[in-house]
Amino acid sequence: MQQYAAETNVTDKEHDGYARTANLMAKYDEFAIFRRFKRLNRQNLLYLQAQIIYQEEEIDRLVSRDAAHPDRGRYASDWWALSHGKGRGGKEQWNKVKALRGTLEKYSDRNPP
Repeated sequence: MQQYAAETNVTDKEHDGYARTANLMAKYDEFAIFRRFKRLNRQNLLYLQAQIIYQEEEIDRLVSRDAAHPDRGRYASDWWALSHGKGRGGKEQWNKVKALRGTLEKYSDRNPP
């Protein structure tokens, strides 16, 4: 144990548990084995897909609503107007788009296109 502690710079308080295991993994790459949680990751992707579908439907509803509004009718073709909307409901579509971006980023990080 003394030799192990000297080789890994581990103090007596760190000889057990995660610190010891991490030091062994750092010293011997073949000890570094990590579980992938494949089932849970796939389940999480399914949840993210469902969330994206919901967000997509919300954005589609807002696009239709805003297209019929005199002050927001150009949102579909004018990013600046969309992102700088004013008044009641003026930024709702843009806020939903920003929320969707975060969800899409999480999804794409785990499931590249």
